[in-house]
Amino acid sequence: MSTPSCIRPTIALAEGLDSIFYCWIRRLAVEGYVEEFESVDPTRYFSIDWRESKYTVFTSARYVKPKGIQTVSLRSKRCFSYGVFEIETKLKPMDGGPMLWFGFEIDDLFRGGVAHFMFDTSRRILYGYTGRRWTVSFQIPLPDGYSEERHSYMVAVKKWLIIHIVDGSIRGLTVSSWVDGCKPSTIYNGPPYTLCISPAPPPPSMPILIDIDGAGDLEYVWEDIHPWLIRITDGDPDVPVKLNLYSWGSRSIWMDKPVDERELSTPIPGLQRRSVAILSVDKPGWVRVEALTEPEYGWSVYASYRLKPLEANRIEFDYGPYAYRLLYEPDTSPAKIMYGYTMLT
Repeated sequence: MSTPSCIRPTIALAEGLDSIFYCWIRRLAVEGYVEEFESVDPTRYFSIDWRESKYTVFTSARYVKPKGIQTVSLRSKRCFSYGVFEIETKLKPMDGGPMLWFGFEIDDLFRGGVAHFMFDTSRRILYGYTGRRWTVSFQIPLPDGYSEERHSYMVAVKKWLIIHIVDGSIRGLTVSSWVDGCKPSTIYNGPPYTLCISPAPPPPSMPILIDIDGAGDLEYVWEDIHPWLIRITDGDPDVPVKLNLYSWGSRSIWMDKPVDERELSTPIPGLQRRSVAILSVDKPGWVRVEALTEPEYGWSVYASYRLKPLEANRIEFDYGPYAYRLLYEPDTSPAKIMYGYTMLT
């Protein structure tokens, strides 16, 4: 049986879940050794009856970690190059419950590389992780109704950037580069997204994991999870990313944005690639580009541009700094930012 080129429900239906996934379990405190791993048939813990009560809702679709087992792990048989992972799911909380891991990971517990989510069912917190051995993690706001309704959780791996997306909105950006000393950094904690530096980039090709991990004394049932809601393919590492500009520390987008004396943007990833910002304003003024060249020393002035009103003003960022941000100062106020965004190429 050949390994499928992507994860698709048709393959799971026609050839079985074991054509797509490896599955193993982990037990703790076994006499004579610390823990034990066992390879198992994925259908022992991950099941679907293929009978719909309504579109993509099956009468039985569940992933179970029984009491007495510390971890149940699904790992794809295939690795994905610059992969795009998406799962639509409900995240069920549980007091004292396990962690749910989903996304990309080499099998050696963070050392080989990760780009994934982790939901702590007990603390009701969602995290993003990126890196290789030395990882960076950050908290991601949970969407409203995360336990009662399906939501989309996506990770996209690019050559220099890992993107965590929830319901179509970017919630995490991690710049990946080898950094001498391997010290991770968080540049900005949002909203609406977090910007981090991973000091050891994950590899371009990784398998996926979907794990229920921890709380060995409890059973955990992950309902309404099945191959129809899991989409993983290879990606294009050179596809550009359009990143909206927002006001610093807020979700206020730079679209018909009133400005009094000045307006500071959320940070723009830098480090390895050229990026371009497009900014249109109704009043002439200056935009100051501030750069983060060393995280411990903060932001410094990098360049200034004169803005023409009612035009698409182009601002280029070159190689070098970790991140940039824009400070718009109109000549007269009140003024308005018509629109502003960045293209990461």
